[in-house]
Amino acid sequence: AVVEANNDIRVLKAKEKINNLASRLEVFKKESERTDNSGAMLKECEAKIESLKKRLLEVEEFKKLCLNFERSEAEFKKAKNDYEIFREKKNSLGAVYAQKENAFFDAQAGIMASRLKDGEMCPVCGSKNHPQKAGLPKSAPSEDELNRAKKEYENASAKLSEKSEISGKAFGVYSSLKSSFEKGCPG
Repeated sequence: AVVEANNDIRVLKAKEKINNLASRLEVFKKESERTDNSGAMLKECEAKIESLKKRLLEVEEFKKLCLNFERSEAEFKKAKNDYEIFREKKNSLGAVYAQKENAFFDAQAGIMASRLKDGEMCPVCGSKNHPQKAGLPKSAPSEDELNRAKKEYENASAKLSEKSEISGKAFGVYSSLKSSFEKGCPG
């Protein structure tokens, strides 16, 4: 009976060892399955990382595009405003020049008329009768004043052309970036 009891104890211990080994075997199998999937999981993670890196570059490029768009919009608005200011200045100087030119030529007719005498031929029309002579205006610009007004008007016209070109170029850049911005805008 002692031998049998010892055998029973040995059998119980062996069964206990078998159960422990079976439990450990299950744990190892589960870990092995995870390890087998780890290669696929690693590749999936690497693919996600590459995808996120690509998306980060796209976001950074879009950020640059946004900054360039905002800068070009501000430059275009400034150029357009400058153009409008110079257009008004040119128009104003043009009106001043036209008024001075008219006054100058009106004065020339008055000066010529003041020299006319009845019976003498008019150098313009050839008439010997001068019933209604042109009068002298109260104020008329000198030829130098007229030339200065003309020069200011011509300078303003040149400056306006320059501002128009700058505004046109700024608008081209702005339009191009606006189109790119609208195409690249996430949404």
